[in-house]
Amino acid sequence: MQLLITVTTTILVFCTIYPPQVLLPFFAERYAVTESQAALLTAITMIPLGIAPLSYGYILESISAVKLLKWSILGLAVTQLLFVMAEMLTNSFALLIVIRFGQGLLLPAAMTSLMTYLSGASEGQRLQRAMSIYVAATIVGGYAGRLLTGLTAEYVGWRYYYFGLTVLLIGNFVALGWLKKEMTVKTGRPNPRIILDTLRGGDYLKIYGVIFCVFFVFSSFLNYLPFRLTALWGHPSESMIGFMYSGYLVGVTISLISPRLVTAFGSAINAIIAGIIGLAITLLVTMTASTWLLFGTLLIFCGSMFLVHSVAVGLVNRLARENKGVVNGLYIAFYYSGGVLGSYLPGLIYERFGWSIFIWTLFTVCSVSLIIALAQKFGWGKSYYQGSRTIPAAHHRE
Repeated sequence: MQLLITVTTTILVFCTIYPPQVLLPFFAERYAVTESQAALLTAITMIPLGIAPLSYGYILESISAVKLLKWSILGLAVTQLLFVMAEMLTNSFALLIVIRFGQGLLLPAAMTSLMTYLSGASEGQRLQRAMSIYVAATIVGGYAGRLLTGLTAEYVGWRYYYFGLTVLLIGNFVALGWLKKEMTVKTGRPNPRIILDTLRGGDYLKIYGVIFCVFFVFSSFLNYLPFRLTALWGHPSESMIGFMYSGYLVGVTISLISPRLVTAFGSAINAIIAGIIGLAITLLVTMTASTWLLFGTLLIFCGSMFLVHSVAVGLVNRLARENKGVVNGLYIAFYYSGGVLGSYLPGLIYERFGWSIFIWTLFTVCSVSLIIALAQKFGWGKSYYQGSRTIPAAHHRE
């Protein structure tokens, strides 16, 4: 029951993040804004996700993850309703941005609580599996949010998606009462030195650097994909745009079998490197004008990204024997900081230079992540990533 509740909660949380992405061409036309300005509806939500998780990580060292999770879910329900009402009753794009920013303040509370709850309830190989299930649930939520938004937009109106999601979030708020409230990760009073100790050794920092670059590339590509499809197809329907994100479903499978893939590749860092290479190669293929080839490439693109993410999130939690709230908060902060910059900055390049230069820019960032991963593999931290060896806490390393 508890696993079902946490998985459902994770799916619903991620259903709140990406719905505007499918509707970006609509919002750009409705409010007469540029592509990069419309993309702020996604990017603005990630700004708090890149800053706030750390502070929530501190809070989770002292209070119940379930309590923080419950109230963040209720807040998300309220902001979903506010967003659609603001669009219906006003003509202010700025107000929509403000509401999306408010959602962004609540999302890291929910995500950090979920990751901390799961890591506190698991250990060893069960921990990697729990994190894999969590990542799979985030993928389902990200895909469902996009697809269902597209379908409702075409057949009944996109606002009905928001109304329905509001009801589900309220129901989820009630269901969270079934979780064990005593499940906390409590290891003493945190202080800024914990952050420095986490980053100083370099083991966490390299993983954070890789995921920053990878999600920069991933979020940028998917954010401007609707505009690329508009350029290729003219005016594609919202449901067709939603279906283009079907590559997410490959990510579900990849996440669930990631422990086996780590074994197959010989180590976690090898699996991460393989994922980055897959991401880089498929990026270059997306310069094609063939929409069907683009659709097929997205399957590999999404699978590669979620291979990196599912392995990396399990790895940092295996490294962390204490201060898990802070470690997970930092992971989310780096992850979504990459998303913030990726969702907006490359769009300026796309507007001025077109799709090919846009893709080469993302390829460069992807190459940086590969260099960081290779440096870890062949550098001083190599022993932490060998097969199934027990991984010591990073801050205990000599």
